[in-house]
Amino acid sequence: MNTSLENRFWASLLDVIEDRLLISVPGGMQVVNVQDNAMPRAQSFFPMDSRAPEVTLFGSELLIPAGRFGLYRHDIKDANTMPSPE
Repeated sequence: MNTSLENRFWASLLDVIEDRLLISVPGGMQVVNVQDNAMPRAQSFFPMDSRAPEVTLFGSELLIPAGRFGLYRHDIKDANTMPSPE
């Protein structure tokens, strides 16, 4: 059985911005809200064609280089994986 370390790490932490973990996963970026660090919650998922090399926050928007496709823009406050608690 091939158990190389390269195959085990399919997600990587990109950044922590405003109590949110930005995690690069296959197919996009997962945003995890850790405002209540005792109960982190998946807040949103943004599909992308490639792994994000870097993320910049401009106001409340995440700006992510998309290579020849231009720029991905996502609002860091958007919640699309579960209902907002409010």
